[in-house]
Amino acid sequence: MIGADLQPGMEYAFREKRSTTCPLHRIRLIEHIRGNKWKAKWVDPNPGLIDYITTAQIIVPWREKKDFLKD
Repeated sequence: MIGADLQPGMEYAFREKRSTTCPLHRIRLIEHIRGNKWKAKWVDPNPGLIDYITTAQIIVPWREKKDFLKD
């Protein structure tokens, strides 16, 4: 995704590794840190975990996950 399209408080599909074999995880962005770094809270599979991620790991908004996986 493009970093300018990301919004704090929204939920997104996230991959730890940039590979199609890696499963999608559900995260909620908390705040933009700097450059391409974001502070995020995991929703699923590790609820409550707070981590720092890059925009390259964010795939699509969570509500568009099914359409993305069909492609």
